[in-house]
Amino acid sequence: MQTTEFMCTNCMKGGICMGCKDVVLEVDVSLVKQPTTPPAVLVPQPGGPTQDIEMVDGTQTSLNAADSAWKPTRELLFRCFTCRRLAHYCHLPIPDTLETDDPASVDDVQLASFYQFETGWRCADCFSYEYTVDKILAWRPYPAGAVEPHHTPTNPPDAKSMLPREYLVKWSERSYRRTQWVPHMWLVSTTYMKLKNFITTGPKVELLADPLPEDKAMEVDLPLQPIAFEASAKQTPEVKAREVSYLGPLPDAERRIPPAWKTTDRVLDVLFWKVNTSRRGKRSKQRSVSENDEEVGLPLDLQDLVVKTQSNGEQPGDDYVESVDDYLYTVGKSQLDKKDIKFVAWAFIKWDDLGYDEGEYILSSVDCVT
Repeated sequence: MQTTEFMCTNCMKGGICMGCKDVVLEVDVSLVKQPTTPPAVLVPQPGGPTQDIEMVDGTQTSLNAADSAWKPTRELLFRCFTCRRLAHYCHLPIPDTLETDDPASVDDVQLASFYQFETGWRCADCFSYEYTVDKILAWRPYPAGAVEPHHTPTNPPDAKSMLPREYLVKWSERSYRRTQWVPHMWLVSTTYMKLKNFITTGPKVELLADPLPEDKAMEVDLPLQPIAFEASAKQTPEVKAREVSYLGPLPDAERRIPPAWKTTDRVLDVLFWKVNTSRRGKRSKQRSVSENDEEVGLPLDLQDLVVKTQSNGEQPGDDYVESVDDYLYTVGKSQLDKKDIKFVAWAFIKWDDLGYDEGEYILSSVDCVT
């Protein structure tokens, strides 16, 4: 039943709730107000009394248990150990393990326990990042209306400071279809040198000079269209790239990614769901997927995994997928046909206007490959 007025240096810099976007803490005036005169220094006089400074106890005195009207002077807040952002506990996302039909039934204590012990004091965003940063493409204010002091190329901001920004990043081994906005302080904690180079010299990736129209951008991001294994004719319109050294914000950066980088050039390989794992090695008893077998589908134990994989965009483990050769052996066939598309789990794609090192296994579906 005790609190203290002590505030850490991060809280003295102020902050907003990552959930409701409201200002939670104001910037401490001592950080912005410059003293006009140096502080007085106490000099002990020879032979005089000792000039002790009385220490003031800033904590509240403990109260009797009977005093039920006692309340903390300041609401307790959650702060992510990685990105340093704040949040009201009631505004933290409800995790899957606590998900319920009635969000109001999940109290702050349950949320606090999850984010403190299960995620190691990391917010839902930082806890979800599993890949390393390949490229930083652009930045935008966070929140949208945030304003920071004017900077010039010769006087860039300090990368280690808590800038009100978030950055559009491309992950390693992930395509430009899966770019994501991440907090500034998360990059400070995990990829500082890339962040510093980006702030100082700008992005190394040439995006479009003008953003695509909203309807065109949505069309590019639709599920992959059928495409043959051989390279097809170029159908991507010519686009003009902007200056690479641009240092300003680009809130619409996602619509400035060239459409070719999200367009399939060719399919290099595929992985199949293991449709008959219990019959492996028993070829005589295997079930064949024939032209007349219209009802063959994925086993029930895989269907839930397929839904989860599609919603999260994560590749399933090796225990659930197999190569083309293993799949053909499992189903007792000598070659693939169109009916096998329903069993494709992932396809390895080469993207238009990008090298083979930018390829990626991407979640597939019935109409992704032919």
